[in-house]
Amino acid sequence: MARLLLFISFLLVVPVSVSHAGSLKKAKENFEAGQALFGAGEFKKAAVRFLEAWKEKPMAAFLYNAAVCYEKIEDYELAKKYFIEYISAAPKARNVSSIQARIRLLDKLIKIKKESVGKKPDGKTPDVKKPDGKTPDVKKPDGKTPDVKKPDGKTPDVKKPDGKTPDVKKPDGKTPDVKKPDGKTPDVKKPDGKTPDVKKPVIILPPIETQSVVSVSCDPPGAELYLNDEKNMLGKTPWEGSIPKGKHIIIFKHKGFQTVKKEISVTSNRFMEIFVSLTKDTNLAWVQISTDVPDAFIYPGSKKTGPIGKTPWSGFLKPGAHKLLIYREGYDEIYKDIVVKVGESNQFNYNLKKTPISFISVFGKNVRNASVKIDGRTICVAPCLKIPVKSGKHRMRISKKGMKSVEKGIDLEPGDHKNYNVTLNSAPNRTGAITAYVIGLGSIGGAVWLGGLSKKMEDDYKKDIQNGVPVYSNDSRLQDGKIYSIAANALYGVSALAFVIAIYRTFADSGPDSTIDQTINIGTTSVGITPYFSGESSGVSLTVKF
Repeated sequence: MARLLLFISFLLVVPVSVSHAGSLKKAKENFEAGQALFGAGEFKKAAVRFLEAWKEKPMAAFLYNAAVCYEKIEDYELAKKYFIEYISAAPKARNVSSIQARIRLLDKLIKIKKESVGKKPDGKTPDVKKPDGKTPDVKKPDGKTPDVKKPDGKTPDVKKPDGKTPDVKKPDGKTPDVKKPDGKTPDVKKPDGKTPDVKKPVIILPPIETQSVVSVSCDPPGAELYLNDEKNMLGKTPWEGSIPKGKHIIIFKHKGFQTVKKEISVTSNRFMEIFVSLTKDTNLAWVQISTDVPDAFIYPGSKKTGPIGKTPWSGFLKPGAHKLLIYREGYDEIYKDIVVKVGESNQFNYNLKKTPISFISVFGKNVRNASVKIDGRTICVAPCLKIPVKSGKHRMRISKKGMKSVEKGIDLEPGDHKNYNVTLNSAPNRTGAITAYVIGLGSIGGAVWLGGLSKKMEDDYKKDIQNGVPVYSNDSRLQDGKIYSIAANALYGVSALAFVIAIYRTFADSGPDSTIDQTINIGTTSVGITPYFSGESSGVSLTVKF
């Protein structure tokens, strides 16, 4: 029975494979014939062969090439039709925008072509002639040619009084210039009074070439196929399509096999067939990692190196032992040691455990716009209501510009909702300290300068005495030097006092500290009502725990 089923399966599978190969072969034959006809200038016949190739193997490049052929013979409506079908067959093609622009140009050419029907090559309406080539006579209903007569029945003569036809001459005997009253040459008009048509600009289509066709397969099939880099995936093998002209690198990636890179050169008139035999990779092992809750980050050992991906993840790792850290926000971190082997199904699935969560609320006096941090990480801007925090012991810090910061250790049980009433008090004003520092520094500078002047005057006075220069007791240098010396000493005293005040104002803190007070632990609050009976009375007891 098993052999019979196998034989039937073989009969069902083999014809499909043969049919696929046969269709591709016929499509290739029609494509190559179409390219040969295109090169010979037989564009209409080439279009037929490209469309035959499309029937054998529906590849968008065949429609594109047919459109190019019809454009060459100026059958713009068919060219437009097959360009539109090309976009429908390959909506993600790189040249979609340029083809859409080309279709708009074709629409204009189609319109011009329709408007030119019934006109001569020079754009004029053709003369109406009789079969013998003569202009037909204009007849009255009775078949006679109408006479042009005056009211008295006579044909009017255009004569001068002397019976001669008047000459149109200027007094000097020359033919007068034809000018408008403003001296300008009158506009040139057609007999019907309309301005003659100005020729429309010629619409020129950008150059265009037929596309190549590339057929890629490998053994075993199902490899991921990339063009030039792993950001540009073409699909999975077997793959057929069009690749831009030029040199490219195609990349084959298959689970359990070595990655293959192959350089190709694409021209505009070839049907390329590429086949690659993949080799099993003995240096890397295929690994699959999943979690019961998806989108968990997978880190190779620690978060310092960055994640290799998110669950579910599959890829290659070197054979041997590896340390993994799996993390998803709101869940406990998982540290796992795994061993991967080549040729085995290295599948690892882990269950994530929700992190125990507690909640806190922060409110109080002067807390608006204050930053609330837990263990150095900002969790909210006060006032905050029911902010989730991982259960356990933490350090909470609340700070605000111009206010005294405050810290408090908190211990949160799973399910707790703790309220914290915060009072932020103003930080000491350091303006006075800064002013005192400035005064102190200025006083020192002034004292040094005045002391220097006093010393210079004293030195000059003594030098004159040593040199025998007459000096007198009323020498101004003596009086000025004393004044400068006294002023310098006074400034030294001022600077010392200023620095004392500055240091005091820097470290002095006269106002109260900011505070954090826990009000009610809502998460563990419970209310109990217990009835009681006694011989003389009965009632209920109310118990509140928090």
